[in-house]
Amino acid sequence: MNIEYYVAPYEADAQLVYLLKIKKADVIITEDSDLIIYGASRICYKLDKSGDGGQEIKSEEFKEINNEQYNFSNFESLDDLINISILSGCDYLPRIKNLGFKTAYNQYISNNKNIDNTIKSLKQSNKTITLPTDYKEKFNKAFLTFKFQTVYCPIKKQQISLNTKENSVYENILNLYEDHNFMGK
Repeated sequence: MNIEYYVAPYEADAQLVYLLKIKKADVIITEDSDLIIYGASRICYKLDKSGDGGQEIKSEEFKEINNEQYNFSNFESLDDLINISILSGCDYLPRIKNLGFKTAYNQYISNNKNIDNTIKSLKQSNKTITLPTDYKEKFNKAFLTFKFQTVYCPIKKQQISLNTKENSVYENILNLYEDHNFMGK
């Protein structure tokens, strides 16, 4: 039938976001919220079987979320949401008992959106939350995986990183690890 398709080398979520970035897709239809964290610019959620009833979310509208519990309008970048999502448990770092999204959000915001201070504060002051000693390293790896997951580029016909690593603002974190296999290499 001459239908073009791609097989994701690792996470389908990252692959779909990459296809959006290079204009090989217009929208991602999903039930999975991870697409936001990978940086999807346009997502359609909750379609029923007949293709009706969906809700479209565009990345530029995300900062408009402001309710009694959460205010994302002061987030400087997607990194803020990635940090909170990893803290509250994600595909790459298991959830810590008693540390859900609300606690992660409140701790992160109260520590001036600084992940190092947030982790330090959680380790020192909260008696109901116990972080493993290697939590910061695992956190960094989860963060880098969301930012630099390996995807297939149909234009170059090779595997590449979801985002460019060279001259990245994340070089300090990337340089902590000689081996980047955890990102899907």
